Amino acid sequence: MTTSAIEVKAKKTSLLKIRMKKMRSNKLATIGLLVCIGMTLLSVFAPFITSYDPAQMNLSNITQAPSAEHIFGTDKLGRDVFAQVLYGGRVSIYVGVLSALGGTIIGVLAGAIAGYFGGKIDSILLRFSEIFMTFPQLILVLVLVSLLGQGVNNLIIVFVITGWMTTFRLVRNEFLTVREETYVSVCRSFGIPTSSIIFKHMLPNTMSPIIVAFTVNVAGFILAEAGLSFLGLGVPVTTPTWGNIMNAAQSIDVVTNYWWLWLAPGIAISLFVLAINFLGDGLRDILDPKQ
Repeated sequence: MTTSAIEVKAKKTSLLKIRMKKMRSNKLATIGLLVCIGMTLLSVFAPFITSYDPAQMNLSNITQAPSAEHIFGTDKLGRDVFAQVLYGGRVSIYVGVLSALGGTIIGVLAGAIAGYFGGKIDSILLRFSEIFMTFPQLILVLVLVSLLGQGVNNLIIVFVITGWMTTFRLVRNEFLTVREETYVSVCRSFGIPTSSIIFKHMLPNTMSPIIVAFTVNVAGFILAEAGLSFLGLGVPVTTPTWGNIMNAAQSIDVVTNYWWLWLAPGIAISLFVLAINFLGDGLRDILDPKQ
């Protein structure tokens, strides 16, 4: 290994240590990371944590309050609410993360191209995003859901189509600023390929807003899925999600007399959304090259 390679490796190690130290010093970000990992692992390993099937009905145990046997109680069909929350987290987190990832990829690609090249390409992409932003997002989501139908994958497609504009504008604005930097001009003068300039040199300097947008989108899509499922327009009711569990709380009788049916999924949604927002804020400060 050459001396220069050793120096580069040492710098990367030193930078990683600095970032890890900043992460540990940010209590909210650390708590958010632990909560996100913990809730995700609980959902993934749900079959090893509870012996109950979330779809198994037991009419002799309907609307049972929380107890040692059913720690979150049972619903109106005798299903274990704790099992439903665990298995429901699988779908809700899956929808939120995959939708945010798809929207972020589209937004980053479109924003990088628009911000780097400018001119007509920038104008076309900007007008295209404005067309999507003209319609209220909820209305656009409802229209697309009615066209594509209910389903987990269809809901992800709908969220990706309607959720890339914020990331696009953030990345575009960052690239419009970064492309005027000296190192970009130097890269051009040395004949470095455009794709390499965009993705290897400019994109790493715009990661902070991208990460923040991604975490915000994950939280937003989880809430959107819960809202649509609560209205009966999201994931089919046969699929356990946090929103579908809360669907039972539409009745005032449930809200007043069977509080455990909506409190458990409500806490799960609130906790995960808060945790991922805390994590996003922490990562923004840690990865920002200006810090």
